Amino acid sequence: YNLFNLVDHFHNRHLYRSIFLSIMEGEESFEQFSPEVRIKDPRNREAASFLPPIKLFHGTSDYSIPSDASINLVEALKGVGAEAKVILYERKSHTDLFLQVSDYC
Repeated sequence: YNLFNLVDHFHNRHLYRSIFLSIMEGEESFEQFSPEVRIKDPRNREAASFLPPIKLFHGTSDYSIPSDASINLVEALKGVGAEAKVILYERKSHTDLFLQVSDYC
């Protein structure tokens, strides 16, 4: 994910910018904790060849993290040669996927 792109989303969901920045110890930490940003860094491009195949699962009704975040991360991974795929679940929220899976365990 890319925390630079998610700050406004969190703010609009009442995790206000000032609180989020305090939790993250400032915007300077965003790069460190943003896989999408890290993978695009030319210093890390070679590392993509060591990644296993990656699958992300995301509900399209997720209010915690928009499904676009997973789509963008997969595109960034593919952009550096990683094998990545996103599987979207229509009308599923952030927790629906866990609850649905637990029914089968």
